[in-house]
Amino acid sequence: MSVKVRKIQRPLPRETDQKRWYLTQSKSGTVKLEDISARLEKSSSLSAGDIGNVLTNLIDELPVYIAMGQTIQLGDFGTFRISVSSEGAETAEALTARNVKKAKLVFLPGTRLKQKLAALTFEIAE
Repeated sequence: MSVKVRKIQRPLPRETDQKRWYLTQSKSGTVKLEDISARLEKSSSLSAGDIGNVLTNLIDELPVYIAMGQTIQLGDFGTFRISVSSEGAETAEALTARNVKKAKLVFLPGTRLKQKLAALTFEIAE
């Protein structure tokens, strides 16, 4: 599988008068849950509706486990965990939940997915 990339020019960090060329992914659109479900249906004994239902339920369940402090390991697909960043405080007593600036969901691909991603090739989109 080949990923299309495009050329872009960006200023160098801390040197706004100098620019360099870089490659970035050439985006071609968005695929929806329904589209993925329909495609998976072709290689499964499940219907697209069943697959969509499982994925929708997974979306509902992930926050439950995240809130419990769990890391969610989904086999060769990968692992989800939460990462929290906060503002510092002078003392432990002054530190409260209000110091949380943001939380983000971190995804680490599993072994099989990493292998598939490593096999991707790249070509420049014209």
